[in-house]
Amino acid sequence: MNENTPSFEQQQFTRAKRRVSIRRLLNRDKTPLAILLAAAVVGTLAGLVGVAFEKAVNAVLNWRIGTVASFADREWLVWVWAFGLSALFAMVGYFLVRKFAPEAGGSGIPEIEGALEELRPVRWWRVLPVKFIGGMG
Repeated sequence: MNENTPSFEQQQFTRAKRRVSIRRLLNRDKTPLAILLAAAVVGTLAGLVGVAFEKAVNAVLNWRIGTVASFADREWLVWVWAFGLSALFAMVGYFLVRKFAPEAGGSGIPEIEGALEELRPVRWWRVLPVKFIGGMG
C-alpha cells in the first residue's frame, strides 16, 4: 500500500462526512423538490427550443447560400437570386405577422408593457410560432 493512499477507515469517514454535508445542504434549502424539477424541465425545454431554432436558421442559411452559389458563373443572377430570396423571406414574415399575430411585429416592448399593466392580453401561443418561423429567414 502506498503511503499517500488513505486507509479504508479514513475513506469511509470521508464518505460519511460528505453524506452529512449533502444532507445538511438539502435540509437547509427550503425550495420544494417539485419546483426544482419543474425548473429543470422548463430549462431543458427552453434549451432544446433554442437549439432547434439555431439548427433551423442554419438550414435556411445553407439552403440560401447553396441556391445562390449555383448561379456563381453568372454574376447578375447571383444578385437577382440573393435579393429575390431575401424579399421572399421578408414577405413570408410579413404575411405571418399580418395573418396570425399582429402583436408579433416590432420589438415587442410595448406589448409586454401593456400586458404588465393589464391593458392588453398576451397571446403567446400565436406569437411564439410566428416569431420562430419568421426569425428563420
